[in-house]
Amino acid sequence: MARNDLEIGREYFCRELTSGKNLNGIFRIEKSNINARLHQLDDPFFLKEESILLRLENNCFVTMHDIYKSIGMNYDLTEPKLSSYNCSIGASIAIVGRDEWKEDDPIRRVSFDIAHTNDLLRHSKTFNAMAEAKVGKHPDSTIFKLKVGLMQVSAWYAASGNSDFKRATTIGVRYSLEFDEPVTIRSYLPWVDCIVRFMSAALGHNFVPSKIEVSRVSFENYMKAIEAQTYIGDHVINYIWSETPPPSGSLCVGRAFTHVRDKKELAHFIDCLRVWIERYEAWENSASLMMMAFKMRDVISSERLLTSCKWLEEIPGADSAVVVSAHDIDKIASVAAAEADRLGHGEFKDRVKGVIRGQLKTETNAQRFNRLVASVRKRFGENAFGETIIDDLVQATKFRSKVAHGHFSAANEKQFKHFAKCTFAMEALCYLLTIRDLPMKPAGARRAPGTEIVSNHRLNY
Repeated sequence: MARNDLEIGREYFCRELTSGKNLNGIFRIEKSNINARLHQLDDPFFLKEESILLRLENNCFVTMHDIYKSIGMNYDLTEPKLSSYNCSIGASIAIVGRDEWKEDDPIRRVSFDIAHTNDLLRHSKTFNAMAEAKVGKHPDSTIFKLKVGLMQVSAWYAASGNSDFKRATTIGVRYSLEFDEPVTIRSYLPWVDCIVRFMSAALGHNFVPSKIEVSRVSFENYMKAIEAQTYIGDHVINYIWSETPPPSGSLCVGRAFTHVRDKKELAHFIDCLRVWIERYEAWENSASLMMMAFKMRDVISSERLLTSCKWLEEIPGADSAVVVSAHDIDKIASVAAAEADRLGHGEFKDRVKGVIRGQLKTETNAQRFNRLVASVRKRFGENAFGETIIDDLVQATKFRSKVAHGHFSAANEKQFKHFAKCTFAMEALCYLLTIRDLPMKPAGARRAPGTEIVSNHRLNY
C-alpha cells in the first residue's frame, strides 16, 4: 500500500479543520461512496464550506471536494436536557496526502494504473531484465517516453516484492503525464482519459484509471526533493467510479492493432499514441461513444443501437459526402419549382427548391456506407466485414429511426437476431473507422478485425 492510500471500507477517526470548529467524526471510503460523519455535543452547527479538510488518525489529510451534506440531531427533553448534532458529508472526490489539496492547486505530474492492460505493454527485453534483476538492482524500467505538445507521456514497470525473495514478485505497469503548464483537478482528467481510451481501443474494452496520484512539482524537482529528503509524497485522488472487469480470456494482445513486444512494435505503438493524442480534441466525442459501446458488450438493446449510430455521427470525416454540385442542384431545383408553378402549386416553389437541395446534396445511406466500407477494407483487408455489411448498415439506420420514435419491438427471435447483427455491423464499422488512420504496422491492421467488436458481425449470421 502506498504511503497515502487508505483501506477501502475501513473507518478512520477524523477531525475537521476547515470551519474552525474542530469537529470530530469518522471518515470512510467505500467502492460506492466517500463519506464523513461529524459530531458535536450540545451546540448545533452547520458547515457552509464547499470543500472540507479532515485530518485522519494516521496523520493523513483528506480534502473532500464536490460535497453534499445532510444534518441530523438527537434531543432528550428529560432533565438534564441533552442534545447532540451530526453532519453527514458525501463527496465525489477525496484527495489524500500530507497536506490540504485546494481546487486551484497546480498539478505538474499525474501517475496512474490501468488495470488489465499490463500484457499490452509487455516489452520482452525490458520486462525480462526487470524480472531477472535482484531486488535493489533493477535496471531502467522505462517502457517509453513521448513528448506531445506541452505534455510528456511515459510508462514504466513498477516492481514489488518482499525480503523472502531475491527478485521482484510482482511487476506492473504505471503510466505518467507531466505538464509543462500546470493544470488542476478540474482540467487534468481529460488527458488521463485520452490515454485510457487509447488502451481501451487497442484491447477493445472499457477501462478506467486507478491509483491516481498527483504532484505539484515536476519530475526534476521531485528528484531534487527526494535527495534533500524534503518531499512529502504525492497526493492520492479517489473517485467513485464503476469498473467492469473483462471476462476471462476476452482480452488478447494478438488481436490488438498495436502493442510493444519488441523494438519495432514499440516504435509503431508510440507513433499511434502520438497521433491519437494530437487529434484527440476533434475525436473526443467519438472516443467517448466508443467507450459506451464497449461497456454494453453484454446487452442487445435499443440504447446500444442508438449509441453505435451516434458514434458514427461523431467520427470526423464519416458524414455523407456531397455528390451533386451546387450549380447542378440549383438548376434542378429551378426546373422543379417552375413545374410546380405550372401545375398550380406556385406557393410551394420555395419549399420544392429546399427539399431538392437537401435531398440531392449528399449521398444516400447506401452510397455512404459503400464508400466508408471500401476505405476500411482497403486498410484492414477484404475480410474485415461479413458479406452482408452494406445491407446490415442500411437496415441499422432504419432500425434507428424506429427506435428513436419509440416504434420498434422485435416481433420474433428472427427479427431480434437481425437487429443484433445490424447493431454489430454499425459498431464494427465505427471501431475500424476510429483506428483506421493511426500509423499501425500492416501486421497490426491485419490483427484489428479480430477484435470482438468487429468479429461480432462476421460470427453472427
